[in-house]
Amino acid sequence: FLYVLSVIAASLLLPRAGALTVAASGSLLYTGLVGARIAFPGMASLAPTHGDTALNMLTMFLNTGTLLVVAIVAGGLVERFQSTREELETQRQDLRDLQAFQEVILRSVGAGLIVLDRDHTVTALNRAAEEISGRRGAEIIGRPWGDLLGAVPPDTIGADITERPHSAQREITLVRPDGGRTPVRITFSAL
Repeated sequence: FLYVLSVIAASLLLPRAGALTVAASGSLLYTGLVGARIAFPGMASLAPTHGDTALNMLTMFLNTGTLLVVAIVAGGLVERFQSTREELETQRQDLRDLQAFQEVILRSVGAGLIVLDRDHTVTALNRAAEEISGRRGAEIIGRPWGDLLGAVPPDTIGADITERPHSAQREITLVRPDGGRTPVRITFSAL
């Protein structure tokens, strides 16, 4: 059983070829021990002999096959795990790049821009939207659209976008927290 553990350890630490090399080496060592035990019955101190050469040979081939199968399977699992981990890291980097790109776009747009998710929750906004609404981003992000700037009900937004997917417009009067009223043209677009 120690041969199997060494093959598993090699699969974790080495590429598949290295694990197969360790499995082949372990198989040769085990074959050498069984062969020496058969050829020299006086070596009973290595392992008790059963006296059945055919059974010893069968055991030797089964253990050799087991070591190679363990190396192949464990090596494949380790490679799959590593490739999955690399894909996750690539996806994380892509997400970070996308978030940075979103931040650049939000900052560079001169008009007020508010991003909603499918549940009409505010997920992002730019400085111009903060100035127009009279509210800070930390106060708005994560809250439902209807609770904050509810001049246009969320259901109406969905209906407008369904009718005109590229851009639906409405003109409203936005009531700011200080009580001031600001006329605003709102354009909705689905992304």
